[in-house]
Amino acid sequence: MNRTFVYPYNKNSESAKRLADALGVKRIKVESSTYKPRATDVLVNFGSSSMPNYQPSVKVINQPSSVIKSIDKLITFQTLEGKCSIPQYTQDKQEALDWGSEFVACRTLVNSSGGRGLSVHHRDVLGDLDTSDVKLYTSYIKKKHEYRVHIVANKIISVQRKKLRGSTHIVDDTFKIRNIDHGWVFSRNFDRGTDDYSDDVEDQALFAMNELGLDYGAVDILFNQLKGVYVVEVNTAPGLQDVTLDLYKEAFKSEYNIGAVS
Repeated sequence: MNRTFVYPYNKNSESAKRLADALGVKRIKVESSTYKPRATDVLVNFGSSSMPNYQPSVKVINQPSSVIKSIDKLITFQTLEGKCSIPQYTQDKQEALDWGSEFVACRTLVNSSGGRGLSVHHRDVLGDLDTSDVKLYTSYIKKKHEYRVHIVANKIISVQRKKLRGSTHIVDDTFKIRNIDHGWVFSRNFDRGTDDYSDDVEDQALFAMNELGLDYGAVDILFNQLKGVYVVEVNTAPGLQDVTLDLYKEAFKSEYNIGAVS
């Protein structure tokens, strides 16, 4: 069997460690690595956009060039524009105001996760704000649900939907920015056979992955019953634990020639 390694974007990534342990393989050190590539090696790139070019014959799952397109939300939207359903976006404040959207999402960080650097403002308020540090504006989509579609080798292995923890204190931003800090967690316990779900969720996720050139990842999608679905983010280092970790492990083993390090 070919040797397989996990290359993490960060030496402290717990999900990269869990994936390597689940596959029974080693991680490559981000710094001071003693790794010596062989032509038959398989490297699982876990979210790194600056992975060394070891040699052309080494198989890399998720090329760094595709990861770059995915971790920078501006580049993601530029890549997906005209190919997938995405929100309106711009770097120009006046253009964002001219959309006429009731609310506008503002990002001071384009390569963050978990809602860091994200705020949502009413257009009447936005006009008076100092937004010199905003790098990306997007139209705010009023969503009924937010989904995460996990894909490996062009196959959907899991779909999750965000749900609000029962003990969460409800405030205005609780529903506008659905992150862990506001009490939202992913769950697989939902009925796909209802009006609250559309096959477009999965179709758009697959389109996005193909356009970005990714071998695996998790696509975040907003669902609005009247307006449809919107791709808003693609994760190349998704959180892996419990059932999600097992699903990725089995998918990697079945789709790629995974082998323990000798």
